[in-house]
Amino acid sequence: MLRDPLSPPFHLNLCHALRFLQAVMLVWPRESAGAARAIPVAFDLAPPVAKPKPPRKPGKRASKKDWAAYARAWRAHRKNLKNYRKIQQREGLSAQGARLLNGLRERCNKVAAWKDRILWAVVDASFCNRTVFSLLDRRMVLIGRVRKDICLYGPVQPNANPEQVGRGRKASYGPLLPTPEKLRQDAATPWEKCSIFAAGKKHELNYKTIAPVLWRSGAATRPMRLIVIRPLRYRAHGHTLYREPAYLLVDDPNVPVAEALQAYFYRWEIEVDQKDEKDLLGVGQAQVWSDASVERQPAFHVATYAALLVAAIKAYGLNNVSAAGRLPLWREHKPPARLSVAHLITNLRTEIEAYETPQAGKRRMKKGAEFLADAMNGHFGKKFPITVRAIMSNAWT
Repeated sequence: MLRDPLSPPFHLNLCHALRFLQAVMLVWPRESAGAARAIPVAFDLAPPVAKPKPPRKPGKRASKKDWAAYARAWRAHRKNLKNYRKIQQREGLSAQGARLLNGLRERCNKVAAWKDRILWAVVDASFCNRTVFSLLDRRMVLIGRVRKDICLYGPVQPNANPEQVGRGRKASYGPLLPTPEKLRQDAATPWEKCSIFAAGKKHELNYKTIAPVLWRSGAATRPMRLIVIRPLRYRAHGHTLYREPAYLLVDDPNVPVAEALQAYFYRWEIEVDQKDEKDLLGVGQAQVWSDASVERQPAFHVATYAALLVAAIKAYGLNNVSAAGRLPLWREHKPPARLSVAHLITNLRTEIEAYETPQAGKRRMKKGAEFLADAMNGHFGKKFPITVRAIMSNAWT
């Protein structure tokens, strides 16, 4: 039983659910501004740690023996509760996310071209904490969102206090820096501008930055960079409104600010992936009989989605919309920036139906519409007990 994400803030609803951790690889055009594509590379089951239930209190007519058993059970419950807190720190969502990122780092090490490269991990606010920073591999740069009231310190200045003598531990933290919210309100620190691509067009972003900074309660002595993003202004219903400001921490002060900001705004693509997986593909809706299929079936479903995206990039390119066909009249004034998953599924159905029958038979493909899977020609309808049209009609529902 997990919290229903669609429940209102004023009423908590519970539902039967499975919790998965998803990681995607961002493929984005580095030479020119354009939309990115998020390809899933990991989809692991991440169940929460089971909390021990307290013993049931005896009724009014219970005997002394029942009350003594209840007291022993309550002491055992308190001991199990302490162990639960320790296990929760080791097996919580943050720890599982850090192990997932380290697993991706190990997979990159097996590729010769990626072995010496730095892997960037753009996460949301729930994974920017002490647990993740303590377990994360040093060859990974974490970019995450933090609260506006965290305490930050500067690095220790050499020979800051030459009069200090005697025995004791050396200082690890320098002077106290302003919080991210105070830095945003500080008029003495000027705003800098940066151009980023988001929501189908380029935007001028205002930001402030400080580096290096030390987050004592979160990352200990790990040097980081703080970036404060100014609230974006927009018009709605004749009024000028502002969005919430964002406060980012970058795990490497030497990372270019423009690239870190662009990578953070591209993180929205994982939300698009999750929407397509749930709405279009129906991940998690299958009813299976085997216990092993509970974990494998959603992961396999997401793997087929990743294969579809990779095939689309290889066949059409990253942001090529020529394969979308003729657009409806209401869409011609604002064409899409890239092919949607609905377009890809439609093209896949059309191409497989075109090759369901032999080319020399009833249907003949047009010139220039060659399909890459010529090796499968002649196999459809021969080795399967049902037709491919019946499979494709039920594969995405």
